[in-house]
Amino acid sequence: MKKKLALFTFLVTLSLQFLVGNMFAQSFSANQRLILQGGERWIPENFENFLISDDVQLDEIFEGEYHRILQFFQVPTNREKAELENLGIKFLDYFPHKAFIVSIPLTLNKAHLKNKNIRSIIRMDGSMKIDKSLTDLKLSHTSVQGKNINVLLRFFKNIPFQLAKERIRETNAKIVKQMSSSNIIKIQIRIDEIDKFSQLPYVSFIIIAPELG
Repeated sequence: MKKKLALFTFLVTLSLQFLVGNMFAQSFSANQRLILQGGERWIPENFENFLISDDVQLDEIFEGEYHRILQFFQVPTNREKAELENLGIKFLDYFPHKAFIVSIPLTLNKAHLKNKNIRSIIRMDGSMKIDKSLTDLKLSHTSVQGKNINVLLRFFKNIPFQLAKERIRETNAKIVKQMSSSNIIKIQIRIDEIDKFSQLPYVSFIIIAPELG
């Protein structure tokens, strides 16, 4: 009887440990998800790969810097952020959970990023920038005009507005309104060009233009 009781207790304890461990793993995984314009996104841990990769494209370099999403294992302390800023990294915008859009200087020695609580550093692809108003586009919206649509583009904060605007002029987009103080420009493009404009390396997000304004 005692052996059966001991076995039962062992099995219950083992099951509880498995359950708690699984719950912790799920909670940790959920806390690593990014909450973006179009919804949640889980990104893999890739810091070690970032250290040895050279994936910076020429067209995404602005004044010697490029942009990435940097995610930490834990919310960084002010000291940790200051150490990265001293290396030339600029924190531009925050994403839950534990992630920031940053600009990184081309001259950065990546080895200096070791032991800085960094989980992942990834390129912000176009799908991460598109607002739900465009992925779930309603053709009845007043910003939709036949095959065209009025959208708002926001440029990364550290990119001079005039420089980004000139890049837009080089496309076939029609500039409707400029809001330089917010680094936002309203343009008219074809609906089938939404993905194309979301992928521009100086654009941080794209959203349908409000019905008024």
